[in-house]
Amino acid sequence: MSVENKTVKIANDDSIAISKTTAVEVIKDDSTCIMTNEDEGLKIKAARAGDSVTDLVDSTLDRMVNAVQSRAKELYKSGALEPGYAAARKDSADIARLGSRVTGLAIEFEDAITMVCDHSYPEQVKILTGYKKLLEEQINVIDSRIHFVKRLRNNI
Repeated sequence: MSVENKTVKIANDDSIAISKTTAVEVIKDDSTCIMTNEDEGLKIKAARAGDSVTDLVDSTLDRMVNAVQSRAKELYKSGALEPGYAAARKDSADIARLGSRVTGLAIEFEDAITMVCDHSYPEQVKILTGYKKLLEEQINVIDSRIHFVKRLRNNI
């Protein structure tokens, strides 16, 4: 394909127009395509519009990639991607529902553990074993209460 610039006379039905400089393209199959100044201007405008759209898409994609990367970094730093994060948040919310009683329970637990440290090691083992059994029984009472409440809720 070769391109030459020439002055060409263009005939439309009854009139003849002279165009200053045009691009004449000879295509491989020996057909000729004549482009007037107006057509050439449209071709350039279309090419620029295409470039603008490409630039817009590229910049939009770059902004999206940056936004996703920054959000991923925030999630990584927050620990939300760690295993057990959702369970820990749920547990925290469940504990928070108990309100001010949680503080009292935590203080009682810490006092019990501190009291155990005042004894000899063999006695600590016996005390902690007994304390564990007490807590397990309290957990059984809590589980029974949960089961009872669920049954009442389903019957209403």
